[in-house]
Amino acid sequence: MFERLKDLGRRWKPIHLCWLFRALGLPVPRYFIGTTAAVYDQESFRFRDDDGSESAATWHGLLNADAADLANDTNYRIRINVKEQNVAVGSNENITFHYSYKGGAWTAITTISSYIKAIASANFNDLDESTQQLTSGGFDTTNNAMSETGAAGSNALDPPQASYVETELCFQIVSADVANGDTIDIRVLFDGALDTWTEVPRITVLKANVYNVYAADNLNFSEGNAENADFVEAGSDTLNLSDGTLENADFAETASDVLSFIDGSIGTKAGGVVYNVEGGEVLNFSDGSLENILRILYSADVLNLSDGSLENSIFDKKSSDIINFTDGSLENVIFVRKASDFINFSEGNLENVVFARSASDVLNLSDGSLRKMDFNEKSSDQILFSDGSAASVPGGSAPSPRKTDFRVFGPGIRG
Repeated sequence: MFERLKDLGRRWKPIHLCWLFRALGLPVPRYFIGTTAAVYDQESFRFRDDDGSESAATWHGLLNADAADLANDTNYRIRINVKEQNVAVGSNENITFHYSYKGGAWTAITTISSYIKAIASANFNDLDESTQQLTSGGFDTTNNAMSETGAAGSNALDPPQASYVETELCFQIVSADVANGDTIDIRVLFDGALDTWTEVPRITVLKANVYNVYAADNLNFSEGNAENADFVEAGSDTLNLSDGTLENADFAETASDVLSFIDGSIGTKAGGVVYNVEGGEVLNFSDGSLENILRILYSADVLNLSDGSLENSIFDKKSSDIINFTDGSLENVIFVRKASDFINFSEGNLENVVFARSASDVLNLSDGSLRKMDFNEKSSDQILFSDGSAASVPGGSAPSPRKTDFRVFGPGIRG
């Protein structure tokens, strides 16, 4: 009897307890299995939008293509394909997603992780089965591989030898934790390990707040835009946009010395504020507009608009020295202290405008009109109309002419 027990001890191996782990619903430790353990490689990946079901969501880029255009705090999904390398059948594989921020340590992705977090999707349920979309060949269809938490798989995931597993995570980039240009790499582990990672997806962060202190000396956009930008101290010396826009921008002290737009606009700024101290020296617009803008001290020295308009704007101290309009308008604008030295219109109008202290030194309108105007202290030294009129100006708001006041309302009619 004793000899039989000694012989059993010599022949016993950890693999003989695999049945017990499976019976208890536990993953089999790999060292129990020895050389017969499955060998896994993270073989491919693909980003996608969170806009459809497990099988119908839109792909965001090509196979194995990194992402550099993902919006922050917005749902996206990453599908990762893992292949068993024709060694053994997998057993009870539990999947976890991990990230490396800027090349740092690998950290589990959870619903509260920094930089990148798992997030619930409206288009699938956590631990749904994934279908085969990136590969062809052997595939374990009972996989629980769709994840909203950063974890997937289950005791039912037993990938056959030389087969594939496609697991997918819904995630968001955490804008509060990242900066423009930061990198986030992603990988998966099976039961806390994986053998190789042939392809590792990388996210390069596109941060909304592009410039936090000083903008670049030159910002050039072609058919692009700068959105949700925060210029805390100063904007660029030169900011050129072609067929683009600046949206929701906040210039805390000074804007660019030159802001040039072609077929673009500045609109819907954060809090209505574009320049809290002073605007750029030159603002040039072609087929664009300035709307809902608050200029705390001074606007640009020159403001040129072609086929555009200034609407719902407030100039607290002084607007531009020169405002040039072609086929545009000034509507619902308040000049709290003084308007531009020159306001030139061609086929445009001034509507619902309040000049709290004084209007421009020269106000030229061609084929336009002044409507519902209020000149609280003094109108422009010269208001010149060609085939235009001054209509609905509040009585008594415009003071009696002085020697420095010369106003012409239409051809040959003196105010």
